[in-house]
Amino acid sequence: MPTDKGFRRHLDVLRTMDDLLGPLRQFQESQRRLMADLHAGLSDHDEWMRSVGFAVRELEKTISSLGPTLKCLDALEFQSPAFDMLNSANALLPVVVEFQREIDATARQTTAMARAWHEWMKDLEELTETYDTVHFAVGSHFARIAEASLTAQRVVSAVSWENIGVAVEATIQEQDAIRRSFLELTESYSALTQSFAEAGRSILSVPPFVTGLPPVEILAAADALSVISHEAPEKTTEEANLAKELAADIEDALDELLTDLDPDLVQTWRGAKAALESDNPDRFRHAAVSLRELVTHVLHKIAPDEEIRLWSSDPSHFSNNRPTRRARILFVCRSINHDPFTSFVEKDVASALELMDLLQKGTHELSTGVSEKQAGVLIIRAQSLLRLLLATAKE
Repeated sequence: MPTDKGFRRHLDVLRTMDDLLGPLRQFQESQRRLMADLHAGLSDHDEWMRSVGFAVRELEKTISSLGPTLKCLDALEFQSPAFDMLNSANALLPVVVEFQREIDATARQTTAMARAWHEWMKDLEELTETYDTVHFAVGSHFARIAEASLTAQRVVSAVSWENIGVAVEATIQEQDAIRRSFLELTESYSALTQSFAEAGRSILSVPPFVTGLPPVEILAAADALSVISHEAPEKTTEEANLAKELAADIEDALDELLTDLDPDLVQTWRGAKAALESDNPDRFRHAAVSLRELVTHVLHKIAPDEEIRLWSSDPSHFSNNRPTRRARILFVCRSINHDPFTSFVEKDVASALELMDLLQKGTHELSTGVSEKQAGVLIIRAQSLLRLLLATAKE
């Protein structure tokens, strides 16, 4: 049981996170309404632009409050190193966005902006001036990043670092492995955020998924960590809505990406989901095995042995004459050409596989110890990883 001091400290953290998340969610809702009006033709140009301007100004107020508010959490001496890593990453978000404000009004037409950003802004370009389009698109993108990242930090704040894995009766060795892999993941996420807080590096220079998907990965990982560590509390309405929305986004994207890669893999994915929904008492392990195999198949298809041999002759990229997992990830990320992102993907794969390996072990204790809720969150974790790998390989 937590001490009174520890309980009060946790309440302080939750209040701080809720204070930050509230305005971000309000912006998200206003952005959805504005985009719906745009597509439906319900607003004229001047009215729409006034609404956009108000929404962005409100978002900027929230952005400016992030750094000082998160800095106050340092004084709470929180006991989780992963929480500290997420706190340092989230505190940098205002700096990341500040650099985007320096974008020249001609940035919309330059090759410095990644092709995917141009495509994303097509719906707006007929109604807005160049800078307004960039500003609104970046603001919307940032709000989604910040909401996922701050929600992940809130989830981690409720996880006892010492009790990770106890809810599924993980061994001490398994607990240590999960702790280590999750901490390395949060460290790589902090480094990725830091890389975009440096002068001269714009989030518009890379495809939106490079900055948009890592926070979702962190949230999926945090949710998975939570459900294997204790009886997770019921989500707030806002958290449940975000989880539902992200899960739907992941499933829709994954269905399309798997179909493009290999339609047969779609059947493997659907088979894993069907196993989870069956009455088989061993269904959780079967689903985990299928998803583990799917991750391996996908990684080998998007980074085939022969193509890696043509791409690299570095001995460290091979083991027993086969490409290593790290070599495959380097190959997949080669077109992004941003080392912190590649490192994040590598740590994300390692962390997710630790969890899948835990779920698929065939012991009686785990088969009876994993609840449907826990398994569902772990399945989403695997699906989220697959989407990141496929989106990266497609670039």
